[in-house]
Amino acid sequence: MPETFVDLGTVNVPSGVLVLGMAGWIDYWRELGQPLSERARTVASSGGGHLREWLCEAAAVPAAADRPLRVSASTSPSPFDEEPTIATLEISLGRKWPEAADRSVRIPLGDLPVDRCGMVIGDAAGLDADGVPWSGVAGILE
Repeated sequence: MPETFVDLGTVNVPSGVLVLGMAGWIDYWRELGQPLSERARTVASSGGGHLREWLCEAAAVPAAADRPLRVSASTSPSPFDEEPTIATLEISLGRKWPEAADRSVRIPLGDLPVDRCGMVIGDAAGLDADGVPWSGVAGILE
């Protein structure tokens, strides 16, 4: 099966900080110190990067706060059963590249392990909110 691209929809990021994180551990950030939104805002202010504490991991990047951001994925066959699995995520951050930037250079944010509970993509502040349904703030990738 060849690699294909799939449209996953859009995500809103009113805080201006987009997070990709492990769903199974998303609620533990506050128990380990600062809430996820504060940590993500700090990392995003320097261009984005990887967050890790204990078993909690996420990546955070600055993103446009004034429009929905398109999320798509490439799929490739699973080595176990050849069913399509998400290989890469592509998220339009709604930001312009600096004029002097080399657009061919990738910006590594870190490696995230695959969480059996899925992965979440959402607004950093929204992921901290108590009682907010996941469907209202993030997409869950399984």
